[in-house]
Amino acid sequence: MPLLNRLLRWSGYAFLAMMTGGAALLAYLYLVVFPHIADYRGSIESLLSTATGFQVRLNEVGGEWGGARPWFTLKGVTLYDRENKPVLQFDRLDGRFGWRSLLTLEPRFHSLNVAGSSLTVRRTEDGKYHVGGIVVDPQSPNHAFSDWLLKQGEVTVEGLTLAWIDDFRHAPPLVMAGAKIDLKSLGSRHDLSVSAMPQQLAGSFELHAHLTGRRMTRPEEWSGTLDSVLRNLNIE
Repeated sequence: MPLLNRLLRWSGYAFLAMMTGGAALLAYLYLVVFPHIADYRGSIESLLSTATGFQVRLNEVGGEWGGARPWFTLKGVTLYDRENKPVLQFDRLDGRFGWRSLLTLEPRFHSLNVAGSSLTVRRTEDGKYHVGGIVVDPQSPNHAFSDWLLKQGEVTVEGLTLAWIDDFRHAPPLVMAGAKIDLKSLGSRHDLSVSAMPQQLAGSFELHAHLTGRRMTRPEEWSGTLDSVLRNLNIE
């Protein structure tokens, strides 16, 4: 029993130290970081770059301590590849801080809202897909950005102008205004919804996917269902 009592005592000390450290970190964030959040732009860029696998640059950083989860506002967000070419650009990101960031030591958001952006999805003649400037290749070992997105609580993209270009079929571009993308993730479960109004087809469509999986580098482990709803589309 002395050994058990010793283990319980040290466990209590460890728990107390963890709680004390957590309280000190919260006080530091509240009193030091958020009142001067703009001064930490370089640190935030570095954290996001490491997490996403792309070089992230921000024009402006803001934030406020609103309730139990602080808010971050990132304006002029651009992701660059290794050749310093922009691959994705967003006007504004509003994120509610996820406390899991303290455990994982990488930026995690409880919710992430993207507004005022445009995105081009292209299928090239060789059958590969490009999202913005990012090549979607299941055989590629570099899926840091997509894996990072799957670890966020909820990602919402609103007011999106989405363009679909299919070089494989030599079809004319399809432009969809007012598109909305909503991704909710909890562990290995992911619920994806996409809604848009194709300008050329005078109607609307919705796409709903319920998927299970953890990493894009293991597509064989993924499973789920996919449903679509088409309304008043003119496909003549």
